[in-house]
Amino acid sequence: LNIYFLVLRIHNYRAQRDLATMAYKDGLTGLNNRRMFTQSARTLQHTARTPAYFLMIDIDDFKKINDVYGHEAGDEVLKKIAEVIARLSGEHLCGRLGGEEFAVIYQGEKQAACAFAAQLVDSVETAFEAERKVSVSIGVAELLKEVDLSHSYRRADESLYLAKKNGKNRYVLNAA
Repeated sequence: LNIYFLVLRIHNYRAQRDLATMAYKDGLTGLNNRRMFTQSARTLQHTARTPAYFLMIDIDDFKKINDVYGHEAGDEVLKKIAEVIARLSGEHLCGRLGGEEFAVIYQGEKQAACAFAAQLVDSVETAFEAERKVSVSIGVAELLKEVDLSHSYRRADESLYLAKKNGKNRYVLNAA
């Protein structure tokens, strides 16, 4: 009977662990999902001792990748870009917001955040050199402590739109 209850507790523990993983991790890329990213970003927003920047990252022409090469190839692109983001982000918070959008909260000075964004753009392009042209555009905005996270999110999204409008495969810093 004791062994039976021990086995049940082990199964229960594993089920709880798996549910927590499903609730907070993106199933395809393994990055934080939108829920976990947003919760963690709100915490960082109020506890960070250094400046922080919200980077919104979008895969350029992702629909075309899915249409031409198929959804399986699109999934592979998502996974490979997620690997690049995770590797370069290191200790900085990163996650998949949904679809072909990712985000990073970069803790550091403005110049370092811009250098990081430029490195992401270059690294994604380099990662796909042998296969097909794949690039990302990035919007960067300061993560302000005194306003809701949605304000920085919106400003990063506006910068992302400008990056797309100005030719893609680049980053734009929201100067406002």
